[in-house]
Amino acid sequence: MVAKERYGHALYEVYRSVKPKPEYSELADIMGEAQKAVYRLSNEYSKKGNYPTDDIPLKDGKPNIFDAGYKHEPYAAAIRGSVKKAIPLYQKAKAAGVFDEKTIGHFEHLIDYIR
Repeated sequence: MVAKERYGHALYEVYRSVKPKPEYSELADIMGEAQKAVYRLSNEYSKKGNYPTDDIPLKDGKPNIFDAGYKHEPYAAAIRGSVKKAIPLYQKAKAAGVFDEKTIGHFEHLIDYIR
């Protein structure tokens, strides 16, 4: 859930927005590689049968992976370099009007996640 709902979805939305545009192929490639890193890590956790949950905030006594303050550090670390590399390419595409507000929000979340 953490990999897909937080990281994978945001990466995919940016990827999907630029993949058909050859002038943004580098950004698409970076987003694709970051997705692979997230899902590779998720697969490793799945094989072990667990994800580290000690630092997940609780809501009604249950882990709340959607808490705005929770950064999912293992996943953030897996994509940090890619997202940093993508920022100037993203900004160029954003200035050109390539993204809708939803996709802009997804990339902004990625930036927040890696801080």
